[in-house]
Amino acid sequence: ANARSEPLRVLVLRNHALADRGGWPAFTEVVLNDFDLESLTLDNCGVADANAAALVKALVYRKVVRRLVLTHNKKLGKATALRSVALLLESSHHLEHLDLSHTPMERKAGPLFTEGLSKNFGLFSLRLE
Repeated sequence: ANARSEPLRVLVLRNHALADRGGWPAFTEVVLNDFDLESLTLDNCGVADANAAALVKALVYRKVVRRLVLTHNKKLGKATALRSVALLLESSHHLEHLDLSHTPMERKAGPLFTEGLSKNFGLFSLRLE
């Protein structure tokens, strides 16, 4: 029997503390090189400063993720981490859906996020709860 091999298009991780386990370098390497992900969900996975920057670099480089869900990542709302998301919005015109629900945003992070959003012309939906 022939096994049909399809590339991974959707990846959903929930409640995986990648940062606590030192998994971000390996994870971003996989995202950068191994898959053609169209949808990536990192729900409560400890996305924060340095790992947010690495993730954004991977996503901008690959140019295939159209749906990104970064819900329940409490540290992502800090200005330094949200700067990376703003850069993604600025640089990634293939991103169509972004969900940052249940990710509290610091007041000083708002202008950074808004600036990145104003330079993006490919986003169809943005969810902030």
